[in-house]
Amino acid sequence: MPNVKIDGFEVEVPEGTTILNAARQIGGDIVPPAMCYYSSLKGSGESAAPAW
Repeated sequence: MPNVKIDGFEVEVPEGTTILNAARQIGGDIVPPAMCYYSSLKGSGESAAPAW
């Protein structure tokens, strides 16, 4: 499994884990706000063309 290091904190995550979910595994102040991410929606949080 890959290791992810965010702000000096390291966590081992399964292949395909997003940076957001890696931060959530670390917890605390590392977790950024994520209003555009809803894990139950297919494609949520992925790169897409802006809607403007």
